[in-house]
Amino acid sequence: MYRPFPENISDPILATEHEPLGVDDFTWQNLLSAEWVMFEFYQRAVELFSEDNFVTISPTSVKPGACKYNFTFKDPVSFMALMTVLEISSMAFLTGLMQQPKIDAGKGAMLAIAEVETRYEVWALIDIWKADPFGGPSDTVCPPENPEYPHPRQKPPALSARKGTPTLTPGSNIMVDFTDPGDQPRFDAHGHYHAVFFHGVVNASVPIDVSQGPQKGIWATIPADFETKGVVVAVVANEPGAPTKESLVAGPGIILEQPTELATALLRGWASRVLP
Repeated sequence: MYRPFPENISDPILATEHEPLGVDDFTWQNLLSAEWVMFEFYQRAVELFSEDNFVTISPTSVKPGACKYNFTFKDPVSFMALMTVLEISSMAFLTGLMQQPKIDAGKGAMLAIAEVETRYEVWALIDIWKADPFGGPSDTVCPPENPEYPHPRQKPPALSARKGTPTLTPGSNIMVDFTDPGDQPRFDAHGHYHAVFFHGVVNASVPIDVSQGPQKGIWATIPADFETKGVVVAVVANEPGAPTKESLVAGPGIILEQPTELATALLRGWASRVLP
């Protein structure tokens, strides 16, 4: 089935000049790489852009092409679960991305994009779920010519609550699995490790026992004083609060808290690469 622009221009557009990179090229490469997942999910998300928007990346840099995503939703509930986490995650991504442009026009464009993403999620929560809208990549294959996304990228081991987990609400004790058998975290036998949960502007660290090794998973308790709103982002770190990139051991994992009915639907299969 034919889908209009930009689906008909899905391959990377290689650099045509060898001059210094444009001042905001990394910013726009990050944005375009992220927007491909939104387009593939909605079959129309990045149709909001015109051709002129795509040439904002200078001719000295690669314009990222479309990736292939394994969206495994099979019913309306799992579809809405993935839609919600994509939209909320994209807002977290754009919050950081809006700080990168050095050109005023780029800052304005990022603000406009964030407003559109906000409207999508507010519509889903209010109209579909009758909920309060206010709240605190292993199956993805990209063209080899694409620049690294996001840039810079740490590539820590992935983690997720174990499939079959009955609840992910605050206060729940959950088993965390490291989902890529070929990329497992390494734990120092004499080290101290924490599950660090981020919610809004708050983060909380919970000591964890890693003595059984990563293959068996680890138990962690989601802080009970978090609200059941938005998403909680979880990582494993060797310091409380995961204060530096060097302290990060694994993650992030995204825990959907709103609507609560969808929280465990993500464990039944969904496309990763939301927060690479």
